[in-house]
Amino acid sequence: MFIEGNTIIVAKIQAVYLMHIPCYALSMMCMRVANTFENTNLLLLGNSLSLGLNILLNFVFIEQYGVIGIPIATFIAYCIMVLFWFFVADWLFTKAEAA
Repeated sequence: MFIEGNTIIVAKIQAVYLMHIPCYALSMMCMRVANTFENTNLLLLGNSLSLGLNILLNFVFIEQYGVIGIPIATFIAYCIMVLFWFFVADWLFTKAEAA
């Protein structure tokens, strides 16, 4: 049964998910760079790392914070993946300039 207390929890979860938007957008732009250079191995690696990291962080944060830990774990995973994709995009541009 969905009660008033559940509404507050859902509102908190949605507020945390709102923080994902900039990280998601940046990550998608960097992934498009890898796609442009037709480097599908990096796409597979990046998405696999993201999945594994998200699953691991979900276990840690759900144990500690309950259901609100799910969006927190996903946000942290996205932030780390943005850093990964920035390094990958920079590497791909450097590699293309050298060629």
